[in-house]
Amino acid sequence: MFSWLLRQAGGPRYLLVTLLMASAIYLPFQGHGLWRTSDAREAEIAREMLANGNLAVPHFNGEVFLEKPPLFSITIALSYKILEVSERAARLPSTLFAIAALMGLAVIGKKLKSGLFGVALALVTGTTVLYLKRGHEAYLDVALAAAVIWSLAAFLHAYRPFTREQKTAPLIAFYVLLTAAFFVKGLVGPLVPLLTVGAYILWLRDYRAFLRLKPWLGLIIFAVLAAPWHYALFKQGGTEYFKIFYINNHLYRFVQSDEVDLGHHTEWWWYFWTTWKFFRPWSLLFPVAFITPFRKEFRAWLGPDSVKFIVSWLVPSFLFFTVSSTKREDYLLPIYGALAALVAGWMLFRFETEEGPKWERFYGLAFAAIIAAAAVFVPVASFKGYAGPWPLFALISLAAAAGAALVVWRMITDRPRRVWDAVMVAAWLAAIAGAVLLLPVEEKDRDHSAFCIKVAELTAKKPALYCMGPSETERAFLGFYCRRRVTNLELPPDVSLLPGPGRRIPVAVVARTTKQIEERKAALEAAGMKVEQALFDKVSSHRACVLWWVRKK
Repeated sequence: MFSWLLRQAGGPRYLLVTLLMASAIYLPFQGHGLWRTSDAREAEIAREMLANGNLAVPHFNGEVFLEKPPLFSITIALSYKILEVSERAARLPSTLFAIAALMGLAVIGKKLKSGLFGVALALVTGTTVLYLKRGHEAYLDVALAAAVIWSLAAFLHAYRPFTREQKTAPLIAFYVLLTAAFFVKGLVGPLVPLLTVGAYILWLRDYRAFLRLKPWLGLIIFAVLAAPWHYALFKQGGTEYFKIFYINNHLYRFVQSDEVDLGHHTEWWWYFWTTWKFFRPWSLLFPVAFITPFRKEFRAWLGPDSVKFIVSWLVPSFLFFTVSSTKREDYLLPIYGALAALVAGWMLFRFETEEGPKWERFYGLAFAAIIAAAAVFVPVASFKGYAGPWPLFALISLAAAAGAALVVWRMITDRPRRVWDAVMVAAWLAAIAGAVLLLPVEEKDRDHSAFCIKVAELTAKKPALYCMGPSETERAFLGFYCRRRVTNLELPPDVSLLPGPGRRIPVAVVARTTKQIEERKAALEAAGMKVEQALFDKVSSHRACVLWWVRKK
């Protein structure tokens, strides 16, 4: 089906196919509340940026926030400026970056093999669990993935192995995109494409390419584009801002330090498990996909240089993130394309050539059955908690069921290798069902927007909103929905901050455990405060949100 569609489209229209598929997954259902702390934090940083007009130095809850450069926040602030400050506007840049990244993967796939490979590469990446979730949130790493992927696409169009001349326009684009990756996530931004390019050239033994690619041009482009921001940093905060950005948020993320604890420290093998978990469902094909680069016939089918590029994209960066002290599953999003290339490569290799060993055929058919089952399961799993229009639910459920039926029909009537185009169709339809039907149900316990909107209404006339040792969740959600800074209420309270007897201050608690809520209430009462409950929202069986009116006894 996919191969027929691409043959009919012809030429560069494989990009149109990718755009339509990606848009169907990522553009629908963007009207939900902010889902998680990082989602709300990015939205709030951009809101404060729009309010204070400081594009160089991001602020969070009124304080300097230099964990990352400002480019992603600027895109959200621009979205606010064009539309309005809302959840939909906060997520729009991530959605567009997610679609752009998949189109970049299609370009890479076309360059490595064919338009069909490019579409399959984009589809596999875009239907993974992690990419699907992050594409529906205000998430910085999706923007980084787009910059990295397009930089690699530019490199492939610029690089000519063992020839004196490289294409100038894509080479300039490569260095501009590297700089854009820096402005999204700092020094780690351009790291993945630089590691990929370096390993690839070394593997080809084209050592002179390190000079032919004109690194001096890249340094000039970076200096010209980055100098104004560094000057603004120095002007506003002097060398202290450089220390916060480069030492605290770069060096100490790679090497664990007692001086600055950035969290997310875990075992060296953690990425092996988390990649298996968040690359689902396609990670189930890892056992067969990781074998293919070692097969002579596969290298001949895809091309030896293409295999080397994919491996160079995956292995050095994966090892770097593995030895790094700070680990999060989102850090690997820029190399999901390499994982997808192995999976999509194996599927198309079997689709276009022989069926392979018997054990591999049975393994592939078992995976196809899982995809068919998932296409049916996703709407069923979302049925109980679904709150949208039921005609839409019925339409998407029928489409997903049709995808499952197509897989089963191919398994019964065709040779095993012909099942793979049906598998991609079913996975695409299941991803649409997951985005529209299941994600809102699955993430509802992380959505504190309804509570925070009520807090905003009740406290609109109060000069300040208080939290007790506010967490990042409280500062992000309350700041965004209440449009104000959250003030820390320390105990014992500063009497000068409190109004006289009979007058109340609002104290909010967001997504804390029952025990933590009880401890905070007891601490207020022990400090001579009278606590009255104004709002209560049970988030889950062990977490809740609460708003108190607090006054002197």
